Amino acid sequence: TVSQIYKGNYKERREVVIGFDLGTSCSKVILQDRQLKKCYAIPFDDLGFPRNKYLLPTKAFICKNGILSLYSGDYEYRNIKMNFIHAPQKEIYLDNESDLHWTATDLFVGYMGLVLTEARRMFFSTREKEYKDVKIDWEFNIGTPSRSYDDTALLNRTKVAGLAAWNISLLQMDKITIHSIKNALERASLQVEQDTYDEGKNEIHPSLVGAVPEIIAEVVGFAKSPLREDGMYMMVDVGSITVDASTFIIHKNIDEEDAYAILTSSVENNGTY
Repeated sequence: TVSQIYKGNYKERREVVIGFDLGTSCSKVILQDRQLKKCYAIPFDDLGFPRNKYLLPTKAFICKNGILSLYSGDYEYRNIKMNFIHAPQKEIYLDNESDLHWTATDLFVGYMGLVLTEARRMFFSTREKEYKDVKIDWEFNIGTPSRSYDDTALLNRTKVAGLAAWNISLLQMDKITIHSIKNALERASLQVEQDTYDEGKNEIHPSLVGAVPEIIAEVVGFAKSPLREDGMYMMVDVGSITVDASTFIIHKNIDEEDAYAILTSSVENNGTY
C-alpha cells in the first residue's frame, strides 16, 4: 500500500517506470529508475515459481467474502489475461451459492493491483536506503498482445484497467474486494475522461499509464540490450496462448542514435496451450 517511503521532506525527485508483462501463465515486473539508468527485476519469493522467483503465476484467489488475494482463497482463477482480451464483460461464476458478480475486467484489474502492491513492497524492502529521501514520480506500462498501436480499443481498455489497478494498489490488502475494484474502475474511467488525478491520494495522471504492444516492447528491449548490433532480425516469442513474430532492422541514424524499423509483425493464437 506504500507508494512513497520518504518521511517529511524529500531531497530529490526521480522517475521510476514500472513495466508489467502480464502473460497467460506467468507475469513479470521490472522497475526502471530513469535518472540512475538502472533496472530492477522484482523477485516474488514464495509467490513466484520455485525455480524462478521472478516469474509470478498469473492467477488469483477469490474469497467468499469478496476479497481477492494472491495467497489463498476459496476459489482459484487463472484465465485472467485471455478473458479480459476476448470477453472483458464476461461474468465469472464461482458456484451456485455465490452471489458475487465478478467480471473478467474486475479480476484483471484486481490481479494487477495486487501485483503492483507486492512489487512496490519488494522494491522498497530491498532499496530502502536508496529511496528514503527520494520522492518517486511513478509511471506504469502494461504489455498488450497487439501487433501495433492501431488496436486502439484494446489499448484504451487496458489503459483504464491499468489506472484502476494503480488505484487499487493504494488500498490495504484486506480492502481489495469486488466492490473496491468496481469503484476503482469507475474512478479510472472518470480520470481518463476528465484528464485528472488526486496527487494527495497518491493517484497518478492518466498520461503516465500506458498500454504498449508487446512486439514493440520486445524490439525496443532488444535494440537497447548488449546483444544489439546493426542488421535485420526476426524475433519470435512463443507464449502460452499467442505467438508473436516480427522482422525489423536496427541501425544508427544521422545523429548516431539507435533507429529500428519494424517491417512486419503478427500475433496469433498458436501458443503452447
